[in-house]
Amino acid sequence: EIAQVARLYDAPAIAMHCDREPDRSRNLVDEMKRFFDRTIAIALNAGLERDGIVLDPGFGFAKTLPENYHILKSLSELHCLGFPLLVGMSRKSMLGKVLDLPPEQCITATAAASVLAYQQGAHIFRVHDIAPNRQALRIARATCYGAPGQDKAS
Repeated sequence: EIAQVARLYDAPAIAMHCDREPDRSRNLVDEMKRFFDRTIAIALNAGLERDGIVLDPGFGFAKTLPENYHILKSLSELHCLGFPLLVGMSRKSMLGKVLDLPPEQCITATAAASVLAYQQGAHIFRVHDIAPNRQALRIARATCYGAPGQDKAS
């Protein structure tokens, strides 16, 4: 029904993966692809345009710590579906558990996770601490695509 509401108001739709009863014997990324394939079909059948659909892997939602890191490492497989990827890892327990820190102290870890996600194809980031993430992502962009004003021939 949300796809129909998004179409009615000409709003983009974010499809977030969350499987409350996952089959942990199956490949999680493959399961996510199947989930997104079904969700994308629903959105397109409701009349949403392809450029109005964003995919969110749902870090932290019904996923174990190892699964969250597996998804981060495998984001490029979701990026290949051809839709923008939104990631929300800001101050998530997946960072704090590895560092043994409370979420509010995971600012640098959030920036690092954002850069890793960017390198895997994510380009929309939900973060609490904008400035450090923006700085980290600007450096990642300059590294991947060249520094501003850099002569492409050199």
